[in-house]
Amino acid sequence: MQFMMVIATLTGLASGLVAVLLKTLVHFIQHWIKETPVSNLAYLLFPGFGLIITVFIIRNFFGGQIEKRYRNGIESHCP
Repeated sequence: MQFMMVIATLTGLASGLVAVLLKTLVHFIQHWIKETPVSNLAYLLFPGFGLIITVFIIRNFFGGQIEKRYRNGIESHCP
């Protein structure tokens, strides 16, 4: 029982730190974009860069696809 409490505490702390890191990173990128002297048309390109980065990550780190393996905690055997 104590082992589970320690693991739960460590998981909570780690996820909280990752959330703060993500928020700080997004805030930094927002200020960087606002301070960069670009035209208004460039603001349309930033989401495109995000899509390109997402496709890159999925292809290189997830084998080209992300599958939904579980539905409501039960392994799905249906195609």
